[in-house]
Amino acid sequence: MVESNPLTESCLSPEEQRSRGLQQWLASLPVPLSGQHIPADLQLTVGAIIVEEVRAAIEKDTGFRCSAGISHNKVLSKLACGLNKPNRQTVLPLDSVTELFNSLPIGKM
Repeated sequence: MVESNPLTESCLSPEEQRSRGLQQWLASLPVPLSGQHIPADLQLTVGAIIVEEVRAAIEKDTGFRCSAGISHNKVLSKLACGLNKPNRQTVLPLDSVTELFNSLPIGKM
């Protein structure tokens, strides 16, 4: 496990802080037993963290900001991406899909 030190943390760049936070969070997760299913929400959370890292790298390397949608398939991810633009990241879990479809006008889908 990565230990946290407030004095050291303040000297780190935002990228290093994100990386350290990611390492701490991943180290805190329970390791699934062999053959055990990883919960869907946990998969989305890990995906969201990876996407945040990618978005930060894109901004650092190019100066461009981007939006992202994270869900269980390409169509839902694309839909989620368009919900909170610009420069936002949206996670759409499966249990929110019905509510989203009921609230969106047909033209938005």
